[in-house]
Amino acid sequence: MIIKSISFKNFRQFRDEKTIDFLNDSSSNNVTVFLGDNSHGKSTLIQAFIWAIYNKEKLDLEYPDDILNKDTLSHLQPRETADVFVKVVLLHGGVEYTFLREQKYLCKDPKVVKRLEDCDKYDIWYVENGQTIRSKEPVATREKILPEDLAGYFFFDGEHIKKLNDKKNLKQSIAKLLGLLPLQNAVRDLEKVYSSIESSLPRGDSNIAAATRKKIEAEAALDSYTTQYNHLDSALQRAKEKFEKS
Repeated sequence: MIIKSISFKNFRQFRDEKTIDFLNDSSSNNVTVFLGDNSHGKSTLIQAFIWAIYNKEKLDLEYPDDILNKDTLSHLQPRETADVFVKVVLLHGGVEYTFLREQKYLCKDPKVVKRLEDCDKYDIWYVENGQTIRSKEPVATREKILPEDLAGYFFFDGEHIKKLNDKKNLKQSIAKLLGLLPLQNAVRDLEKVYSSIESSLPRGDSNIAAATRKKIEAEAALDSYTTQYNHLDSALQRAKEKFEKS
């Protein structure tokens, strides 16, 4: 996954519309660094990614509904509306994806501003053969790129870095990202098949030769899948240990 840009409007501290383009070429100049004092929006950028990509209803905020920029909110007049949006463009597997999250707010009177929930939008678009296509299954598309279980390992602020190793689902989340879950399921299912064949083997029957062959085939398939899984699991464990030491 390579992030190309993020655009936002009226999202928390950021009023009006802004776009940040990230360095993502193949040269050594492919790191984008943000410097700023506390409360100047560095953590808000992280929140913007999570809000847009994962369609999070509530962020880790003191006031969970504090999304609309306060300056914009304070200038709203009765019957006026204001939009909040975040758009993230990224590359994954050679395909460009655009995540777009929008909310609309209506000022009923100077002291009452309501979120219009029926105007909420969450869409993922991707480019295929030069055509821009709207994903019909945005959650499945998102999980294929970066599962939500792993979001905290990619989008985090410095204040919470010490909590990363406290996550108990790291191994399972990485297995999901690497596509190992089907292999895990195959090993488990083959173990059930092997047990079923073994328990159904006839004793002193003329079909014992055929049943024995089935057992041998099941053992060979189980050994093959188990070996593949063990190799991948060892690699996963080494990656986890390396991550914990970094």
